[in-house]
Amino acid sequence: MPGSIEKRGRNSWRILICDGYRADGSKRRVYRTLRYGVSLSEQQQKRQCEKELALLYASVKAGAAVAGPQYTLEQFVRQWRHDYLDAKNVSPVTRSGYDFLLNKRILPELGRLRLNQITPQRLSRFYSQLSLSSVRGNRGRGGTLSAGTVLHYHSLLRLILGTAVRWGVLDANPALRATVPRPGLKEVRPLDVYEARRLLEALAGAPPKHRAGAMLGLLGQLRKGEIGALDWADLDWQSGLLRVERSAVYVRGEGVLVKETKTPAGKRTVCLPRCALEVLREVYEEQLVEKRNAGENWIDSGAMFTGRNGARQHPDTICRWFREFLKENGLPPMRFHDLRHTGASLLIAAGEDIETLKERLGHSRASITMDVYGHAYKAKDRQAAERLEALFGAEKGEE
Repeated sequence: MPGSIEKRGRNSWRILICDGYRADGSKRRVYRTLRYGVSLSEQQQKRQCEKELALLYASVKAGAAVAGPQYTLEQFVRQWRHDYLDAKNVSPVTRSGYDFLLNKRILPELGRLRLNQITPQRLSRFYSQLSLSSVRGNRGRGGTLSAGTVLHYHSLLRLILGTAVRWGVLDANPALRATVPRPGLKEVRPLDVYEARRLLEALAGAPPKHRAGAMLGLLGQLRKGEIGALDWADLDWQSGLLRVERSAVYVRGEGVLVKETKTPAGKRTVCLPRCALEVLREVYEEQLVEKRNAGENWIDSGAMFTGRNGARQHPDTICRWFREFLKENGLPPMRFHDLRHTGASLLIAAGEDIETLKERLGHSRASITMDVYGHAYKAKDRQAAERLEALFGAEKGEE
């Protein structure tokens, strides 16, 4: 195979392909610098270089290779999509997220810049503009982009430009030295026990499917995607145990997809209270009626929450319904995800320990649980201090 491999340092190599000739007769060279960790032997590194050389040769023949930093970010992204995303077998969900960020802001603002024009200062200005820019057009919502959303843009640029460094197209990744707004912890405003009871009373008049979804969020502390991915096979009716192992997402052009949870800790078993099981029984019986009515048009997805034809329900359906439900019943506005926070906070108020709550929420570490719900545990600590004051303060007053 045409091309060469050259050792450049202790763990550094350069692979090179000649891609024809320029008008002046000089060779057009395409190269990449590869660096490996010390855990790989020289022989293992060389074998890896041979694989990378084959991939580079294939991309050159396909007309996709980028020769150097004089190419624009948009040109490099085209190659990156072809050589990186395809080679890594990135999931459709992740690819859809990348495409949204690229097409929404990154390429319109930075796509025409040459790679060597993308400096830390230029990226810092880009992030600052994102923080101040309106999000109009994003499902009609007003306001500005949050620091967390800006961080998503930065993470993707860091990945793309880091790939350019690994391929020898850039000497350094400018995203590593850019100034990025850091998101603070989100303030959680859960319902108290009286507000939660009022919510449950209002839910009594809601359709079983929506009522069950809301109760799984509140009483099972499930996320909307986890609810959307549930199958009837995940539920043990007798014990009330529900397996949570997947999450449903909607990808444009692909429809509703079910994927594994992000972390192993996300796979868990949740014990449901009897009232939630009773509502799920109503949903099951209602689904049997819909199946009979649909006849041959029924799609036997096995999903717990479906449309009238049996196909898995869009994971955002419950959120859209919940917003309207709150308005119609004069309840304060809140996100559907806040039902999960409310359920967790009520468990803390009832005396649940942090380790049990961590397992129930699917957090990988107890520190994550404390970061989100530490305020609730501090409230219990204050109550403990007040009890001590009532006990020992009263004795002191009697002396």
